[in-house]
Amino acid sequence: MRKSKTVLITRNTPVCLDNIFACKSINYEEVDYPIYIIDKSVLLTCPDIVPDSESWRLGEFYPELRHIHFIIPTSVIMELKGIKQQDGLDWFTAKELLNRIRYLLEDTGYLTRPSSYGRATTPAIYYQENDILFTILQNLNRYSISREFELVDPIEQLISSVDQIIHSIRYSTHLELEVNSDMITIYKDKFTILSNSPIASIRARAEGVRTKPFRSQSRTYTGVRNVIVPFDLYNTFLESSNGISYEEWQFALPEEPALIANEFISMTPQLEIGSIDQVTRRFEAFSYIGRYDYAQKRIVHLKYYKNLGVHPRNDGQAMYAEAVAHPDISVVLVTGPAGTGKTFLSTIGAIKMQENNQFTKVIVVPCSIDVQQALGFLPGDLNEKLSPNIAPIKNAIENYLKISDSKIMKAMNQSNNDRKRPDQQTALQNLDATVEKIYEKVFKTVAVEAARGLDFSDTFVIYDEFQDQSIDSADMLLKRHGKNNKMIISGDIEQIHQCGLSTKNNGLAYAKTLCTGLPMVAQITLQDDKIVRDDFVKEIIKRQHK
Repeated sequence: MRKSKTVLITRNTPVCLDNIFACKSINYEEVDYPIYIIDKSVLLTCPDIVPDSESWRLGEFYPELRHIHFIIPTSVIMELKGIKQQDGLDWFTAKELLNRIRYLLEDTGYLTRPSSYGRATTPAIYYQENDILFTILQNLNRYSISREFELVDPIEQLISSVDQIIHSIRYSTHLELEVNSDMITIYKDKFTILSNSPIASIRARAEGVRTKPFRSQSRTYTGVRNVIVPFDLYNTFLESSNGISYEEWQFALPEEPALIANEFISMTPQLEIGSIDQVTRRFEAFSYIGRYDYAQKRIVHLKYYKNLGVHPRNDGQAMYAEAVAHPDISVVLVTGPAGTGKTFLSTIGAIKMQENNQFTKVIVVPCSIDVQQALGFLPGDLNEKLSPNIAPIKNAIENYLKISDSKIMKAMNQSNNDRKRPDQQTALQNLDATVEKIYEKVFKTVAVEAARGLDFSDTFVIYDEFQDQSIDSADMLLKRHGKNNKMIISGDIEQIHQCGLSTKNNGLAYAKTLCTGLPMVAQITLQDDKIVRDDFVKEIIKRQHK
């Protein structure tokens, strides 16, 4: 076992301390270290609260969380183990947490030694830069020193860990602490249980232990990064036809977190005197946006979005269109509220690529739960039953014709009186028939239930409303991906209609978590400001999010 270090390292690489009370370099007894006990509910919603063997990621977003002693009781570890064996998205997070904790303990040589009194010693993993201590407390199957009964309830085990830490301090420091003395009450004031569970919070406060919710404000992966860059780097990016290297990026922005494969970067230059004119002269639409090409290790310009033949309404749509049209990106995950163009751009991408013979077929898999619940009640054959759920695709085709067909454009721009002219009437009357003709020619509809066992090779696939799929169904659909395949997975995590699913436990959230960082995957999150429908829709969604 490693010995206590009295001379600590200057980098943020962690070091294991055998006994925090014996290490004079941190002065644990003299300096007030607030103690935060981390509950399962916090770990699952904010896994980055657990440090790794390289650094403490959360310190970047929570500078106030310094000079802290974090403790995870082993009873919480066992709760994570139980979750790992269950269905649902939480199993994935629990698995990653347990792996992170295991590697951390192995890399630092962390061990908890039982003392002669049957209590654990007080080791900790120390991060000097953030001045935090991290401890795994052995408390499972122990009893509370203030309540003489065995602990079976996980919440009771969590609350009892406070007593057990105080008991450990008693033996480590040789303090004469009586079980119910005022000294224990004083020590209890140092403790806070971080929990997002209302039940755990109520019961802990009833036992005289403070609680606090903790929800991460760290940057979740959206596929898009907005960065203020030095003007020289921005200028180099604009002038270069093949972008800039990742080494140039890292040299100019050493504090910026590592880029993820196919992450889009929206750059804003730090302008200097005389630089505005230089930027303006070379400015083109979306020229300030780059994409991290993982294979080339370069941040490259957007160029493929032009192949769709429609002009994006905003930068979010430009990034999405780039991902749809890019030949090296085979899976596109797009999320966002209604009216951001998710279905429209995927539909146009399918039509254009079919015209260019890039794929032999286009398949639409409507994932709305309505399909699965109402198939037996709607009249007609399978195609007729599915027709309500492919209406958004047909609506997208109709909108595309309105902006691409000259006759229809002219008819739509005429006044009501002018539309009485035969040529205008004919154009509008033929619109629906044209939409049906294009859909029948280009698209084929496959129900979720019929997709099992299929191999989507040489296929452009659209999974619409993916948030209404369970994790098991989502897993099955993801594995239909074949050779020379383009898969568009779209939906709105805030618009879930299936009972039993939540914003965390659904197919779209599962796919985003599972696929982040893969070199053939691009993710785009379209925010509320990318809505291109009427202002009424914008205001409704704005109020909902408030």
